[in-house]
Amino acid sequence: NLRAEEEAAEHEQRHASLTADRADLDGAIERLRRGIQSLNREGRERLRESFEKVNANFQTLFTKLFQGGEAKLTFTESEDPLEAGLEIYARPPGKRLQALSLLSGGEQALTATRFLVITHHALTMSRMNRLFGVTMAERGVSQLVSVTLQEAEQVIAAE
Repeated sequence: NLRAEEEAAEHEQRHASLTADRADLDGAIERLRRGIQSLNREGRERLRESFEKVNANFQTLFTKLFQGGEAKLTFTESEDPLEAGLEIYARPPGKRLQALSLLSGGEQALTATRFLVITHHALTMSRMNRLFGVTMAERGVSQLVSVTLQEAEQVIAAE
């Protein structure tokens, strides 16, 4: 084969080019991973700081509304706040500390001062009464969507 040396040189050049491309991609992947880790770390810190402020205010407000007792917010199902759900625990005066869902209707109404929770966590969303979302039916046109979970369950049951 008279072209063997030329073909070998072409293959070596192609191999070197592919090797360099792979090294560039590996570097980009590593930079992206570091960026994601940095964003997650900052997100966790900010969420924890905000959570502590909201929890402290909730505890103070609950004590004022009930003229005693105690309440607290806790993360559920994960130690990572970015993965966790949120549970409300309350103890009106003369009662024991328990999850909001276990309180009587009147106690729930007084305890559950309205919350706006921004999440993609399915468990947290499943425990909400109403969900709001933004959808883009047409490119560049946003539309607000509101769903009451009780109504959605009735629609699904009817189908």
